[in-house]
Parts: sequence; C-alpha cells; structure tokens
Amino acid sequence: MTRTRLGRVSWFSALALTLVSWAASPLDVTAQRRSSQGQPFFGVTTDGDLIPDLFPIRATGVSTAPIVEAARAYLRMLRPEQIAETSFGLDSDEWRHWSNVPVGNLPRQGLSFRDMSDPQREAAFAMVRAGLSARGFEQARNIMRIDGYLAAVLENYQGYGEYLYFIDIFGEPSYTEPWGWQLDGHHLVVNYFVMGDQVVMSPNFWGSEPVSVDTGRYANIEVLQEEQDVGLAFMESLRRDQLQMAVVDAEKLRNYLMQSHADGTEYLLLAGDETLLPIRYAYHRSVSEMPPMELLQVCDLYFADLTGQWDLDNDGIWGESMHDRPD
Repeated sequence: MTRTRLGRVSWFSALALTLVSWAASPLDVTAQRRSSQGQPFFGVTTDGDLIPDLFPIRATGVSTAPIVEAARAYLRMLRPEQIAETSFGLDSDEWRHWSNVPVGNLPRQGLSFRDMSDPQREAAFAMVRAGLSARGFEQARNIMRIDGYLAAVLENYQGYGEYLYFIDIFGEPSYTEPWGWQLDGHHLVVNYFVMGDQVVMSPNFWGSEPVSVDTGRYANIEVLQEEQDVGLAFMESLRRDQLQMAVVDAEKLRNYLMQSHADGTEYLLLAGDETLLPIRYAYHRSVSEMPPMELLQVCDLYFADLTGQWDLDNDGIWGESMHDRPD
C-alpha cells in the first residue's frame, strides 16, 4: 500500500471539506473533451443506454412563442460576425462541450456576454429570462454575479467574471422546427431544447462557491440556499444504512485523492461529519451478505490507502479481508 502525507481523515461536525487544488486542470478537461469527440451523440442517459420515447413528441398546449421571439430578437441585435460566433447546427457536438469549470481552465465556444454591447446583452438576457421562471432567472444571474465577485477577489478577470458566460444558438429559432440554446460558464450551464410547444431543459448545472457575498459591489447576494437546506435536512433524516446507499461520492473523492497525489500534492486535510463529507462504512471480515449496520464502521483508512482494492468482489461490502484486498 502507498502511504502518503495526504493524511488520515478527521471528523468534526463544525468543519467543512477543504481540498487543495480542487479545480480540474486545463489539460484534464481538454483531454476529456477530445475523448468524447469520437463518440456518437445520441442524447442524455444515466447508464449509456437510451430509453426509447423518454420525451415523446406531443402537444403540451403551452406556447413557446415568447421564447422563439426573444431568440430572434437577440439574433437581430448581432453583427454578422457575432451571429457566426453564436450559431451552430442543430446536431452540432457543441451541445456536449459545456463544463462547470472556470473559463480560464477550459475556453468556451459561442458569444460571450463580455463581448456584447449593453443592448445586445439585454437581448441575450431577455432570451434566457423567457425560458426560465422568474426565480430561476434571478438565481442564474446571481450565480454570474458571484463569479464577478470571484474575479475581483482572485484578481483574475481572464478566468472569472460576471459576463464571462457564453450563448450558443442551435438551429434556427422556429415555432415548428427543433432548435435550442445553451448558456455555458463557471458553475452555470443551461441546455434548452425547443420542439414546437415542447421544451427539454437538460442537462443543467447550477452551483456556486461561495454561495453568498457580504461585501463590495455584490453584497447581500445568496444562491441555492433553499436547495441546500432541503438537501441537508433530507441527509440528516437518513439512517446509517440508508446513508451507505445514498452517498455515492466516497469513491469519487478517493479517486481525486489518488490523482492529486500523482500530481504532486503532499498534504491534504479532510474534515466534516457524515452530512458534509462522503464516508465509507467498512467491515473487516468476509461475509456473504450485508452485515447489520451496528457492525459496520466508519473507515477513514479508505481515504488514506490509495492502492488497496476495497470492493474487489463488487458486492457492496467494503473492506472484507479475504475478498476485497484492502491494504
């Protein structure tokens, strides 16, 4: 087993998770994008298999005319070279090239709000507003504003900014033919597909770090507080055995630690209770079925051991001495 100075895990209910160099590097993200270019685009799935007729074509009775008109008004505001920059074919792979990472880590395609005049920017926002609820639009704008706050705090206006978000238009805005738009930038991604009076808004990414601002130009902005509170209340309501099934990020976190160590990180502290930090329950003996929860133990060694195979037999019982080869 490789022992590193990444350290053991400590559990403190008052502390949140702190990671070193959390953001993906430009090379990592670019490599992921290149690896996907040779794969056919056939839609959004949970496991790689399409579900036929998941979104059947049918009338909804809800007019999308305001969305179409707002998109056309946006395009009319642009110069020819800007139209070329913001426009893509309906089947373009650009649908897939969104990311939540900072623009400084992954350059985007499309037309940036930063490169628009004030009237053009207002037209772009009007298109986004037409497609979202009032609360959804305000939340999107506040995520963008917090990115402006980050740009000032980090003194990095090339990688962050309130207007460093990009608009793509796919196809021609139409009342009858399929088309769509995409809003892409740090911590905010909206994919919006329109077909007649149907809308499919997926996939999406809504996030923020920080989630509130107390000082400066963007003071008193908060985002995602209701979602955060509801999510935390749900996690706190679960029993330990339910948490074991519900929390799936422990392996992702360990993979990050392994990559971080390979990239040269020497010290890293994880802290938080089971409502804040992905945890791994383990059972050191070998069994044929899941042991009672009172026999499972929170195992911080899972995050310190970077080479052991903790569920080698894929039975969902972690740390069995004979079956899984934890080191």
